[in-house]
Amino acid sequence: MQTKKSLTDSMAAISKAINGVLSNSEILEVMAGYGYAEERIRNEGLAMYNETQQLILNQKKEYGEQYTASKQVNELWQEAYEVYISILRLSRIALKNKTGALHSIGATGTRKRSLTGFIDNARMLYSNLLSQPEMLHTVETFGITSEKLQNGLTQIEELETSYLMFFKEKGEAQNSTLERDKIFDALYDWYSDFRATARVALSGNPQLLEKLGIVVKR
Repeated sequence: MQTKKSLTDSMAAISKAINGVLSNSEILEVMAGYGYAEERIRNEGLAMYNETQQLILNQKKEYGEQYTASKQVNELWQEAYEVYISILRLSRIALKNKTGALHSIGATGTRKRSLTGFIDNARMLYSNLLSQPEMLHTVETFGITSEKLQNGLTQIEELETSYLMFFKEKGEAQNSTLERDKIFDALYDWYSDFRATARVALSGNPQLLEKLGIVVKR
């Protein structure tokens, strides 16, 4: 993909050149003699230009959806983390004299920093407390009820689902960029030949070239 100009500037230049020829019968007649009849310009250049424009819009939409998905993940993660830390701290107090129990719920050692690591930590804490009646009875005296633990698990499931959706949106956004760039590269290659041909065809009339956005050095 060419990088000398921004995509926006390049598309503007291509549009000016193509539409400049199509809207000017004098230029169109000259270009037709060099292999660029109106039908070819419309079916090749203009068609690729319109397709590229549509892909540009789609790419923006996909990245907007990725941003929204990312924002949702971060919000759910923050909410779930606050609940998790509260239950973890209370569990450590309630089970402070039960090393084995603390180990079984992942309350010892350091916390995993990644999102997937957090999900593993939280799921271990909630699930193991719920599955062991004796521990559950102990932590209930500190306000950690089975309902709170079930709600915590639900939060984790929602977070995990949201995280998977984010990766789906991320993949679609990346694919939309690849599709856009592929068509744009083909368009720009066509435009380069078109512009070079116009320079030759209209070399005797620099004013017509300038109508196409092709600057002529004097």
